[in-house]
Amino acid sequence: MSFFARFWLAYMVFFKVLLDGFYAKRISNLHPPKALPDAVVEADTQAELENKLGKDERRIHELEAELRALKSEAGAAADARADGALWLLGLLQKEGRFVDFLQQDIASFDDAEVGGAARVIHDGCKQSLEKHLGVEPIRTEEEGAKLTLEEGYDARAVKLTGNVSGKAPYTGTLRHKGWRAARVELPALLAEHDPKVLAQAEVEL
Repeated sequence: MSFFARFWLAYMVFFKVLLDGFYAKRISNLHPPKALPDAVVEADTQAELENKLGKDERRIHELEAELRALKSEAGAAADARADGALWLLGLLQKEGRFVDFLQQDIASFDDAEVGGAARVIHDGCKQSLEKHLGVEPIRTEEEGAKLTLEEGYDARAVKLTGNVSGKAPYTGTLRHKGWRAARVELPALLAEHDPKVLAQAEVEL
C-alpha cells in the first residue's frame, strides 16, 4: 500500500473512531493495549527499591547516632557513680582516717591501742556519714524482736535469711535493722580534682 493510500486510510479511520463509538470499540478489541516494556517496569521497580534503600540507610544512620548518644550518656552516668563513691571514700579518709586504719598492719598493736584508734575513726566516720548521707535505720524495731512481713513488703530493703519458703506474710526475728541514706549531699567535684586520689601524699619542707 502506497504512502498516500495509508495516509488517506489513517485519516478516515481517525474520524471514524472519533465519531463512531461502536467502531472505536471494535478497533480497540482488535488491538488490545500492550503491557509496558519490561525495561520500563524494571526501571520503575529499581527506582522504588533505591528510594526505599535510601530511606532505610538514613534510618539506620539515625539509630546509630541515637545508640552512640545513649552509650555516651550511660558511660557518663557510670563515671559519675564511680566518682561519687571515690569522693565519699575520700571524705571518710579526710574526716575519719578510714583508709589509713584499713591499710595499717595492726597485728603488732595491742587491743588497747587498736581500740583507741578505732574510737577516733568511729567518731570521724560517723560524723561524715551523718553530714553527707543522713544515714537512718530501715527497721525501727530492736534487733532480736519478733516481727511479721506482710505481703507487698519492700524486698529491696529487707532480706530474708534462714528457712525461706512459701509466700508472705513471713514471721521471723530481726537480726539487723539495716541502714538507708535519707539524703545524699556530697560536695561538688572540682574540675582539677582527681577523685581517685583518696588522700594526698604530704611532704613537709
